[in-house]
Amino acid sequence: MLWADVDLIDEYLNCTEDITEHGRELILSWKCCITGRFVLERILKNGAILISAEDGEVYQVSGIISTWDEMFGYARLPLII
Repeated sequence: MLWADVDLIDEYLNCTEDITEHGRELILSWKCCITGRFVLERILKNGAILISAEDGEVYQVSGIISTWDEMFGYARLPLII
C-alpha cells in the first residue's frame, strides 16, 4: 500500500513528533523507491547487483535488516525477483 500512495509517508511524518532528523530524512528517501522486476545478478560484500528487467538499469542495493546473502545465499544466480 505504501508504494501505491507515497503521500502516506508525508502523512506519517506530519503526525510523528519523536523521530530524529536522520530518521526523517531516511523515511523521506523511501519516496524515491524504484519498483519492478529485477535480476539479482550477484551478491557482493557491500550489497547486491540488481538489473532492471524493464529498462536494463543497474543498481547496487544494500539490505536494511537482512543481508542479501541471508535472504538469497541459497539460490542459484541469476534470479528474477
